[in-house]
Amino acid sequence: MLLARCESMLIQRKENTMRLFECGSLVPGCAWHTRAENDAEIVRRVIEHMRDTHGETVIRENMVDNIKARIVDETQAA
Repeated sequence: MLLARCESMLIQRKENTMRLFECGSLVPGCAWHTRAENDAEIVRRVIEHMRDTHGETVIRENMVDNIKARIVDETQAA
């Protein structure tokens, strides 16, 4: 019973954890960042930012992979 309650609390905490992407981790010197509840929304925002700010016209799959690799729980951000 206690284990089930602990698992439930962990799931709730994960659901409430904001995710964070800092563009400077991909494009040195860029201070732009975004937060969202899920990675899909962050990827959407980052792609928009890459097009608007950094002039990227083609977003390749490896760029999306690099974006996803740099998304962290906000609590893990330094």
